[in-house]
Amino acid sequence: MVTFGLILAAEAALDLLIDQTAPDTRLDQLSPSRQDKIRKVFAGRQKDNAEIGLLQCCNLDDRLTVAAKLGLWRHTWLPKQVTRSSAHNPGQRPGPSRQSYGQDF
Repeated sequence: MVTFGLILAAEAALDLLIDQTAPDTRLDQLSPSRQDKIRKVFAGRQKDNAEIGLLQCCNLDDRLTVAAKLGLWRHTWLPKQVTRSSAHNPGQRPGPSRQSYGQDF
């Protein structure tokens, strides 16, 4: 139950970040087939009189894709790409080395 709550909180935070960064072009980052599916979900929810936006009809993976394509991760410590060696070294913290902190900001 706690994990589900964390996922919901992450989705809400991503919605805010995406909405502030690219309010008009956010769905352009997704494939046309995925955009169509989201618009169908949106139309179905509008029929039920739900006050909801297109972004709230996205799945978590859609939100993560949009955030990655907009470059929202550039100010975090998350690695640009997970490599096989970093995945097999659980004791080693992923991300930039200590020497590179502060150089991008």
